[in-house]
Amino acid sequence: MKPIRNPYQIVSRAIFVLAWILCFLEAQAEPFTLIFPDGTTFRIHKAEQFSEPMNTWKNHAHQLKTMFHTYHYPDDLADYKSIFYQEGYPTGIDSIYPGWRPKMNSVRIEPQAVFYGLLDQQEVACIQYSATGGDDIIQMGFFARRIEGRWYPLGSKLNPQYQHVMALMAILEVDVVQNWIQPGTNPVTMEAASRIWQRCGGDEKKIYEPCLYAIGEEWGISNQPDQLEMEALVFKPRFTEGINRRSPPGYQQNLVSYLTELELDEKAQHTVLYYLRKNEMMKALAVMGRHGVTRDWKIIMRDLNSMQGVDRYKTIEQKPAEPAKTE
Repeated sequence: MKPIRNPYQIVSRAIFVLAWILCFLEAQAEPFTLIFPDGTTFRIHKAEQFSEPMNTWKNHAHQLKTMFHTYHYPDDLADYKSIFYQEGYPTGIDSIYPGWRPKMNSVRIEPQAVFYGLLDQQEVACIQYSATGGDDIIQMGFFARRIEGRWYPLGSKLNPQYQHVMALMAILEVDVVQNWIQPGTNPVTMEAASRIWQRCGGDEKKIYEPCLYAIGEEWGISNQPDQLEMEALVFKPRFTEGINRRSPPGYQQNLVSYLTELELDEKAQHTVLYYLRKNEMMKALAVMGRHGVTRDWKIIMRDLNSMQGVDRYKTIEQKPAEPAKTE
């Protein structure tokens, strides 16, 4: 074989070898399926981390990114409506838009990752991002579906059906998900992914959502440093502003006394405190309910707000659901 002296030939050969390696690695990747208690399945075949800031997504070459930017920061109402499939935008958007759109200028959106796959057999992409408003930073998930080669928001009809899937995808670390698809090279991340797989997965490449949350809870309330590290490697905090940063002196002791008054045993208290640290109030309430607490959840929220001296937890009044637009 003759030596290659032409620089163009050297570059071409390097690109060819790189492309071959990438194709080989992609061929080794194997999708896995998340299974939820209600029967919903999300089969994920690809996960990518984002590095571009949100302001570069307007009029992006990748239509998914352009659509996501328009969804949050449309130029006008017509621009917002244009990204929905068959007019599947929220009912009543004409009256809501004038008040909602200006508020979005004070919200900072930071895309973090995207997960491609099949959600109950429909082609989707789930964008993981953080939304910052005031001093609160919240992890979010956004589903887009692909129809005839274009990406559209999931729509007002389907969004409520998959809130629980978005909630999980909002906090799963992309590095771990990538390891479930194809083992990586970072030994620490590989160990975290492997521990989850041994407990919740198996030869069928399926992971059950309740098992994921159960492990996160087990690690999170542990006193073992390695387990606490594993929890942080697999799950992002849903709210990065912890309640203890604003808590007055003696709050922690008062909180423990309050949980004791609710007749929660020590293990249940540790679990509730874990979720309160993560600002996952509804999960904390669910743990209380599982352990026999019958006190009205609105009263519990009021009591916690009183202990902190801030209106941190807000009660939600149930209102008649607005009918979704037919898609």
